[in-house]
Amino acid sequence: MLALLGILLRAAVSVDSCPAVALLPAYAHNDYRNQHPLLDALDLGYRGVEADVFRVGTELLVGHERSEVRAANTLTRLYLEPLRARQHSCGYVLADRTPFFLNVELKEPDSTAFSYLVAELRGFQDLLQPSRPGDAPAVRITLVGWWPSVDETSWPPFLERQFVIRDRGITLPASSRTMGFVSIDYGKMLTWRGRGPVPASDREILAGARQLAESLGVPLRVHHVPVDREVYRWLLDQGVTLLGTSDLRRTRSLLSAPEDTASARPRAAPWALWGVMAAWGASHTAGGDAAAVAVTYQQRHRTYSLRFALAEGPPCSASDCWPDAMDLAFLLGYGTRVGGIFQASAGAGLGVANLRDDGGVALAGELQLSLRPTRFLGAAVYGWGNTVGPQFGAAFGVQIGRFR
Repeated sequence: MLALLGILLRAAVSVDSCPAVALLPAYAHNDYRNQHPLLDALDLGYRGVEADVFRVGTELLVGHERSEVRAANTLTRLYLEPLRARQHSCGYVLADRTPFFLNVELKEPDSTAFSYLVAELRGFQDLLQPSRPGDAPAVRITLVGWWPSVDETSWPPFLERQFVIRDRGITLPASSRTMGFVSIDYGKMLTWRGRGPVPASDREILAGARQLAESLGVPLRVHHVPVDREVYRWLLDQGVTLLGTSDLRRTRSLLSAPEDTASARPRAAPWALWGVMAAWGASHTAGGDAAAVAVTYQQRHRTYSLRFALAEGPPCSASDCWPDAMDLAFLLGYGTRVGGIFQASAGAGLGVANLRDDGGVALAGELQLSLRPTRFLGAAVYGWGNTVGPQFGAAFGVQIGRFR
């Protein structure tokens, strides 16, 4: 009686109020390690979960290591029953009525465990088979670990398998009838970490995997993905369907941030401080020293600069020398990332300037380029000029910012 009450209570708390939540192109890897297995993933908009399974006696228990399994944490109790309860209460598992991916990894080569799994899943065919012809099932089960060598003619129709990309020489599987998706282990096959150009080998592997997935008509899954906005962006742009993550909230924040909309933040630094460290340049004649101090604030792609510059003009008498040219200007401009590790901006504006006896309101311009070896610090070159003279100069500097 107590066991039945526990199951009912579990089903009751599993059913939320069916809130509308934006769905993510991702699934919860090692989901059972989250505070609320399955429920956290559903609440945060994930399209699937992965569960590792061991057979203990006649039970299929969930855990990453055999030493971690607990008798109460059965596959049925943690996943199958709550999914059925949600389907019955909400009329769907995912709000867009696409299949929810339940990836099961049999951690040991155990044919008995496979038989038990098939037997348990037969009791949930209302989840695993379409309710009407042409509809998708509410849940798709895919084996992502071990499975036995079984004649495909006797393979359960509600159970699928993955095809793993293990090297660049990708070939079509002998049969695709039971393939659930194509999988890539990012940590083993890909190397890019979101900075600099993507290696050609990474692009080649991913392109081959995408072509295979498209030819089979199945999703492309990548797991062990670095939790990084740029890596996510690249994978999704290249046709990846499901990103595997163990950090549900951080991944949701990265995937949900409005960077891809017109009002989004750019990938460039949201702010930057440029300070002159050394100087070289000239005024309107052939030679002379120049120096500038500029503060630039960047919001999205817009830049706002305040500049003060000094320059030496033509040869002068002792009473009319340095500093004989001056520039004070406010400029608006545009900034962006260039080639992954550079930050560039260009701006124009108005200022006041003088050169010897000539002065007044001037049109001002600037160019900035920073090489960013780290996420927070860059080595910068700053070029400036105005229409009085004209005068111009350039300077070395540093850029400090919150680069993205």
